[in-house]
Parts: sequence; structure tokens; C-alpha cells
Amino acid sequence: MEPFRFAVHKFQLKIPLFGELIKKAVISRMTMIMANLQAAGVGIVETLKIAQTVTDNLVFVYAINRISEKIVTGDSLSKLFADEKHIFPAQLAQLTSVGENTGNMEEMFQSISNYYEEEFDTVVKGLSTIIEPLMIVVIGIIIGVLMVALYMPIFSMGQTIK
Repeated sequence: MEPFRFAVHKFQLKIPLFGELIKKAVISRMTMIMANLQAAGVGIVETLKIAQTVTDNLVFVYAINRISEKIVTGDSLSKLFADEKHIFPAQLAQLTSVGENTGNMEEMFQSISNYYEEEFDTVVKGLSTIIEPLMIVVIGIIIGVLMVALYMPIFSMGQTIK
């Protein structure tokens, strides 16, 4: 069952537009949790374990799990994010590297979270501007079909009277 769920979740991330939307939402939530936990003084390993609970997408869960297993070897978090480039965008690794170099991980995670939340909102607003006219057309077609269905019996009665 789990390999099937993993394949479905992997496919979801490859769907144009919606895959990017899912990635941005998950990364935003994950980094927001990481920022709050870092500000509270929680260790990075525990932070990663908690951060993997923000999604049920197995692709992200497995990736964060791999990162939390490798972080104890001494690799930097930015390098580990960069190694998972098929899941996490390069900007995440670069911004995490800046946070590591400056020593302000919680501020950097908060900035990353804000950035991806704004990206998510922008994509959703763009989708809503596309969907609104399509919904009007679809509703118009449905109303037209209903009108024809209601008036067809009246027109056919006129044919039978002649």
C-alpha cells in the first residue's frame, strides 16, 4: 500500500502548476515550524522530525527523514537540502546556507516561510482569475441546457397540434 501511496504522491508533485503549488505550501509550512522550533531552542534533529509531520506527502516525509538521518554525520543542512534537489528547490538550500553562515537560522526560516507563502498566494490568485471566467461559461452552458430541456416539450406540443 505504501509504495502505491508514494507513487501517487510523486505523481501529484509532477502535475503542472498543482505540483508546484503543493511544494510551495509544504515548504512554507515546514519552514514556519522550523523557525518557531529554532527560536524556542529545539535541536535541529528534533526540529526536522517535527517538521516532517506537517505533510502526509510521502515524498516530503521520506526526504526530510533522509535529511534528519544524515544531519548527525556533520553535513550542513543547506548541503542536505541541495542533495534533495529533486524535491526541494535550490533557493531553499541557498537561503538555508545564508542562515547557517550568519547564525540566524530562525530568522532565515521565517523569511523562507514568508517567501513561499507569498509565492503560494500569487499562484492561487492567478488560478482564481483564470477559473472565474471558466466558471461563468460553464454555468452559462448549464443554464442554456436547462432552458432548452424545459422548452423542448412546449415546442414539441406546438408541432403535434398542427
